[in-house]
Amino acid sequence: MQLILLLIIFGIFGYLIAGTDFSERVDRATDRASVASDNWVTRFRAWWRALISNGVTHEEFLAWVTGPGADSLPDDFQEWYRGLTKVEGQAFVDALSDYADGLGYNLMQLVAGGLEQKPIMKQVFVEAIVVYSDAYRKAEDTHQNSEEETQVDNANVESEMKPAQKSASRRKRPKAAESAEVASAA
Repeated sequence: MQLILLLIIFGIFGYLIAGTDFSERVDRATDRASVASDNWVTRFRAWWRALISNGVTHEEFLAWVTGPGADSLPDDFQEWYRGLTKVEGQAFVDALSDYADGLGYNLMQLVAGGLEQKPIMKQVFVEAIVVYSDAYRKAEDTHQNSEEETQVDNANVESEMKPAQKSASRRKRPKAAESAEVASAA
């Protein structure tokens, strides 16, 4: 009987506290702690991944593209990737690795053959790579075209300017020379 009475008292006490300002402060503090722990976990995960793995290199991905992955990837992707320089290829692999991490996949696992026992997962991952590479190529082409257009526009504007407008600064004559010219003219 005493246990039931104690539970009823705690229930009433909890009900009264839940309706007060105190519960809102507790909720806000809990939300702040949750966000802080999520940020900490994200930073720790990134640090740990960087510590234990340097990620996939351009050469490793190229070996996978031309070897085990050749059957899964379309020919145009293979040709495009083989045509990239080492720097361009590494930039793509880094961006692809970040994209794959966001989807919950690990590019290192794919390249190392870790998805061979999971053919459906591998197929979906390869399809995601193909879709991402198309978007990546379009974005790179757009950036390159934009830069070329900007350079052409700057060249056109500069060619339309008069020689006096082209110079960044004009020499200023000393004030003594100006006053001498004014005096001689009078």
